[in-house]
Amino acid sequence: MKFGRVSFYFATALTVVVPIGLCSQPAFAQSVPDELRRLQKCYAMFVKKRIQTSDPLWTSVSSGSMSGTDACMSIFDQAQLNSNGKISHYTGDPDSDVGSRVLESFLEFQRSQFTVPEYTSVIAGGNLMTADLIDANDPSYHFLYSLFKPGESFSNVVTRDSNVMAIRHSQTQSHSRRVTSIGTVLSFVQGHTIIDTGVPGGNRISIRSADSWNVVPAQVGELVGLTEDTRNNVLSVGDANHNDPILHSAQSTVASGHTLQYSVNANTGTAPFTYSLLFEPVNSATNLPGGSSINSSTGVFTAGSVAGTFGVMVTDAVGRKAFLNNSINTGTSNTGGAKNSTAFPYSFGEGVNITASYGAGLIGTQAYLLGNNDKSGPVTGGTNAYRVWAKNVLSDLLCRTVPVLRSSDVLNLNLVQPSSNLPFRQGISCMQCHGSMDPMAGAIRQLRVGYAAYQDGSGGIGVKYYAPAAGVNTQPAAAYPEMGEDASFYKRPPDSGLLYRSYDGTLVSKSVTGLRELGQALAQTNDLYVCAAKHYYKFLTGIDADLSDLTDPINAPQLTDGQMNFRKKVIALGMQLKQDQSLRSMIRSIIASPTFINPDYGK
Repeated sequence: MKFGRVSFYFATALTVVVPIGLCSQPAFAQSVPDELRRLQKCYAMFVKKRIQTSDPLWTSVSSGSMSGTDACMSIFDQAQLNSNGKISHYTGDPDSDVGSRVLESFLEFQRSQFTVPEYTSVIAGGNLMTADLIDANDPSYHFLYSLFKPGESFSNVVTRDSNVMAIRHSQTQSHSRRVTSIGTVLSFVQGHTIIDTGVPGGNRISIRSADSWNVVPAQVGELVGLTEDTRNNVLSVGDANHNDPILHSAQSTVASGHTLQYSVNANTGTAPFTYSLLFEPVNSATNLPGGSSINSSTGVFTAGSVAGTFGVMVTDAVGRKAFLNNSINTGTSNTGGAKNSTAFPYSFGEGVNITASYGAGLIGTQAYLLGNNDKSGPVTGGTNAYRVWAKNVLSDLLCRTVPVLRSSDVLNLNLVQPSSNLPFRQGISCMQCHGSMDPMAGAIRQLRVGYAAYQDGSGGIGVKYYAPAAGVNTQPAAAYPEMGEDASFYKRPPDSGLLYRSYDGTLVSKSVTGLRELGQALAQTNDLYVCAAKHYYKFLTGIDADLSDLTDPINAPQLTDGQMNFRKKVIALGMQLKQDQSLRSMIRSIIASPTFINPDYGK
């Protein structure tokens, strides 16, 4: 259930202006005590309905037996997750269930805090099947998991190794895009493996489930819980040089009634090898028509009378598999010669699990990588780097908008290289941004874009994701390229770092290697927690606290006494969050504050 956005405005300390769309009963009078007003507001925000005077919570707060804050937290806790990841008090009806509505409300809020709320808005239309596997809300789920999972530390949003997935009411798996294969309409969930050729725009193919594992798409329906993502959607990604694990034969076909022999090149697998037919010619029945067959030990294929595409699976003595495909025509002769397999070692279950996280919580999820990158890799560290991702990590999680270095920092750290072939490294103002973005981007330097697809009669329907590039960790560590491009940049260790000015003017400088260490470094900052406090404070009160660097001698803003007051409150909330790691406690503190029901308080 998606609920419309609701706006709240409290005109005075005594008058409640009821949100449009929540006016099913008369407006509360000015004499309504503050605790009831507190309950009225949080109920409308969390449940997207107006609370009824017959509600037991209303009765309890009216009688003075419960505070408005406690009543609000009672509503909030309806979305608390049990040991199975489902809402603890779920009634089975997501339309009327309070917990489900609370979960949806906080999901809507959390999505709005990202620079790119959904990766689906920035990837090409030809890759729309990606959404069947990779939920666009995955980054937001990390926040919700820390919100509603008892005992879950807030820092896990940037340190959790696993991804978080939604549990939906129907638990129906996505099947919005269907393809024709083997003459039968199959949904995305019905047992097809996607194989990546490693070549953007190159040949792609699907393998039927008889010889593979099943792809498990994301669930669709009403959100009723969250759990760790244990799906094992692994795609084969080629050998160390990213050679195509499926040896397509665009120049080679088998004429009906003729033969073609498959063989395995030396030193690519362990003999003996077994050959089998992996799928049938398009539009054929279960068995190959017209006498098509393959000799399991010699690899000799005899084409039947029906034209179409067929596949051959080669299995070596230790169970590793390679894949080849070809086609049958109705001509009188073959084109091409013997087909050799050079694809060992590959087997189902090896490769990249595209629904897993690379670590560091939400910033290592496929959804966040897809939505916050404008490069496909392999990257060179100069003009080709994942700096958009780094810029948005700074903004989304630390509330630091580039430039986040002072001109004096750039000079003191010798970040300018006047003779560099990279123009942005020649200027102070450029390096005030690049000096922060570029080092952080090194954490994901070893990734590159991968593509996979179903293949039907009209072509492929694409899936896009990030996977390790070929040859990573084959080159030694080196200083970040300052003078020009580094062709081996992505092959080097993923050295990275945090370098920026905090809200209090502190210069944060820490070297790390890889995503997981970057996540740990983010978890140690004050900015992660103060930024979260800023977002939730604005969500609950409407007040956007200024977290600018007030010690910056050039760019520091002049804040009013009221702005300083709100800034201090948000910083205090953030520092308490860092100490107790409880988003729930922080939300309770904001609801209990006078500002929750009177945004003018403290101005």
